Amino acid sequence: MAGLTALRALRLRGIPNSWAYPLSVLTALNPVCIVQSTTFYVDGALGSCLAILIFSLLSYDVTRSARDLVLALCAALLACNLKFTGPVYTALILLPFAVWWLFERRLVVRDLLICAITASVLLAASINPYFTNLRDFGSPVYPLNEWDVMEDQMSAGFLDESSFKKLLISLTFSNLADRSFDNPATDERNFTSPFQSRGTEEFKKFGGTPDLRIGGFGPFFGIIIAVALLAASLLIRRPGNGIGFASVALGTLLSIVVNPQMWWARFVPQMWLLPVLVATAASRSRFAKALALIIVVLMGVTSLIAVIGRTTASYVQTLAYKQNLKRIGDAPLLVDTTVSELNFLATLTYRLHQQGTTFEVATGQCAAPIDLLVIQGCKNDSRGR
Repeated sequence: MAGLTALRALRLRGIPNSWAYPLSVLTALNPVCIVQSTTFYVDGALGSCLAILIFSLLSYDVTRSARDLVLALCAALLACNLKFTGPVYTALILLPFAVWWLFERRLVVRDLLICAITASVLLAASINPYFTNLRDFGSPVYPLNEWDVMEDQMSAGFLDESSFKKLLISLTFSNLADRSFDNPATDERNFTSPFQSRGTEEFKKFGGTPDLRIGGFGPFFGIIIAVALLAASLLIRRPGNGIGFASVALGTLLSIVVNPQMWWARFVPQMWLLPVLVATAASRSRFAKALALIIVVLMGVTSLIAVIGRTTASYVQTLAYKQNLKRIGDAPLLVDTTVSELNFLATLTYRLHQQGTTFEVATGQCAAPIDLLVIQGCKNDSRGR
């Protein structure tokens, strides 16, 4: 859906097919969306909704069609109810565009009515969690107001750095500097240079990890951003894409920098769209077209790595999961609650029920543990004593 919306917007704005198709594919193949596609994370879904919102606005800027406006506002509704950051991102993306259109008196009564209906639906759809949280816990963003989301996510030294420096590290360092639970040698505190430990392991980790804190947009994204900044500097001197395009791009940028944790890719999935927007504008400029080509090629390679990595990781994990389920047979599974993600027990219970068994809580450690993704247990006859 995100890719098709982007393709429509690019074609409406006169972008040739030779550029419109690759750029729309890149819009859809956001690495955050890809690596989270087989998980319970919702950041990728949020990124897709924001992409639909952004490119629907670009279409609406050209067509002034109620259909494009409704699509943009539907994407905004979904984004607002996917994550607590959704309303903030949506508001900041819409704000510059809305201000410009109101200033130019381009909004007609029909469009204002659509916006009013959308606002009413948003209020109704946001009863849970926002109004429910406000009533029960005194804050619409509970439990985020109760604890620090960043606690223990990275070292204290890293978290104490400025937002810009953390972003720079995330864009330039190897993702092997990401927080590690089981290998102290790969802890980010051991990394002092962006040129450390580059290799194939970096690509494997990128495609197989849904919430990378360092390098979440891929090993080339720092270069992509640098090229995009160079292209943008050339385009600013020779503007030719219209105020509507510029206002949407500005809103996208504002929705990123507003988050002090923008160094963590899954917290700002819309960052992937910045070089796409720059490449879109640069593709129409003979001065910056070569830079647009570099951006597209590097982003294409990045998306390909993410697709291959996610596909391979999902296949390996699914195969191991099915084999371990077979090992259990019809014996009850004893779940070790000390090392398991208990939130996922409901899903596991359904799978166990399908093969005619159930689970029990282990009273001790498993002598021969069986890994079922985030659940660890053992057969009833192999429980440690």
